[in-house]
Amino acid sequence: MNVKSNLVTLIVMVIVSVSIFSCSDGEDGAIGPTGADGAIGPTGADGEQGEPGTANVIYSDWIASEIPQTMPSSFQNFPIAENIEDDIIDSGVILVYGRTASNAVWALPTILDFSSQVNYSFAVGSNKELTVAVSLVSGSLDLPNNAYLTDYRYVLIPGGQLMGGGASGSKFAKNKNVDYSKMSYEEITTQFNIPE
Repeated sequence: MNVKSNLVTLIVMVIVSVSIFSCSDGEDGAIGPTGADGAIGPTGADGEQGEPGTANVIYSDWIASEIPQTMPSSFQNFPIAENIEDDIIDSGVILVYGRTASNAVWALPTILDFSSQVNYSFAVGSNKELTVAVSLVSGSLDLPNNAYLTDYRYVLIPGGQLMGGGASGSKFAKNKNVDYSKMSYEEITTQFNIPE
């Protein structure tokens, strides 16, 4: 009976020892060295040209005219922007729009002929100031509503390469690929996501 009791005790001790040692976690092994880089794959094909964005396009809100509807003389002008950057002047596109009290929008330069004939234009002077100029061609200095532009806004598009004068005669109207002077105001605001 003693042998049997000793054997049972030994078996119980082995089972308890195995249970205790099998439940303990061991330490993690050392991290092995990084493997060699694989071969560089072939260059992928070029993607399609994306749509033009507005990241570099500068535009103003509508700026109230400083020229009264009854003009004091047949020629008036006033600045709508200062410090136009050289890259815009040299190789960019400058667009200026005017609108009437009835919200008709006209791209400058333009001549409006409603009993009085009025020439609207713009220029960048040597001081880098963007100026709107209004000159009366014929008729009364008291301009009719349809011939009077109440406010103006500009759009500056950098990076174009000039091709020469646009259809309107403005050297600022064309770039390498697109003649922006041929686009309507709505097309420009849509093209460059310009809010009204």
